[in-house]
Amino acid sequence: ESSLSTEIDVAALFPDKPTGVVTVSDEGRTYIITDLFPIEIGQATTLIIEAGVKIVVESETGGLDVRGTLRVNGTDDDPVSIGPSGCPGDDETWGGVYFVGAEARGEIAHMNVYNSQYGVTASDFAELAMDSSSVFGTDGNGISVSDQASAELHGVTVWDNGKGVVAINADVLLDACSIRYSGGPGVSLSGASVVTITNCLIASNDGNGIELVSDAAPVVHGCTFFFNGPAGGTGYDIRLLRPYGEVAAIDAENNYWAATDSVTIADRIFDNLDDGAIGARVDFIPWLDQEPLAATAERRGR
Repeated sequence: ESSLSTEIDVAALFPDKPTGVVTVSDEGRTYIITDLFPIEIGQATTLIIEAGVKIVVESETGGLDVRGTLRVNGTDDDPVSIGPSGCPGDDETWGGVYFVGAEARGEIAHMNVYNSQYGVTASDFAELAMDSSSVFGTDGNGISVSDQASAELHGVTVWDNGKGVVAINADVLLDACSIRYSGGPGVSLSGASVVTITNCLIASNDGNGIELVSDAAPVVHGCTFFFNGPAGGTGYDIRLLRPYGEVAAIDAENNYWAATDSVTIADRIFDNLDDGAIGARVDFIPWLDQEPLAATAERRGR
C-alpha cells in the first residue's frame, strides 16, 4: 500500500519579551506574533532580524513598539517581511512598527511592511534609516515622522497607502523613493520640518503630490511628477495650504513635471500666485525635459 502525506510548516513564536541582544534568524518557518498589543523592544534591547525572516501578526492591534534598537538585515534576494496572519485576499490588518523616544533607533534594509494600520512611524526624537524597503497597503500613513524624530529613506517604495510619507516637525531625507497610489497626498509636510526630497518618483496619488502647510519648506530636486490628483478632480504636484506664512521661495528646481513649458508646469503648482494669503511661491525654474532616473518597470508601477 502507498500513502500520501503532507508536511505542514508550523509557525514559530516570535520573541515576546526580548532583552539584551536578541537575533531572529531564518530557520525555514514563519514567525508569528500572537500578543494582543505591540511587543516592546526596550531601551536597553537590540533586536536583530536576519535576512529571509517572515513575520505575521495575529492581532489587529499587534506589532512592534521600538524604544531601543531594531536592526533588519534583509537582502535583495532574501528580504524580511511583516504583515497580517490572514490568508491572501483576506481583509486582515495589524498595528505597525512604531519607533518612539530619544533612544529608539531603526536600521532597516530590504524589509517589506504590508497591510497594517499605521505602517512605519517614528516620533519623539527617534531615528530611522530605511534602505531598499517597501511599505504598502496601510490604512493610514505609510511612513510617519513627527515631533523632532528624523528619518533617512533611500530607495523605499511607498505604495497603496492612505497617505504616503507624512512629516510633522521632523527632519526627513527622501532619496530615490517611489511614492505612488496613495488615497491622499503622496508627501505631506507640516511645521518646522527640515526635508530634502531628491530623485524620487511621486505620481498617481489621489491627493496632491506634495502638500505643504504651516511653513514647511522642503528642497525638491531631481524628482519626477505626474498624474497626481483625484480622477476627474483638481490636484497639484505641489500644493501649499493655509496657514502658510511668508517664507523664502520653495526650491523645486530641476524636476521633471511631464511638461515642457512653464505655463503647464505652473498649473500643476498651487502657491501665492493662486492664493494671496499664502506667503510663499514655488521656484520650479529651471526644469528637466526628461526623467532624471531610468523608468524601470519597478519604478513606473502598474
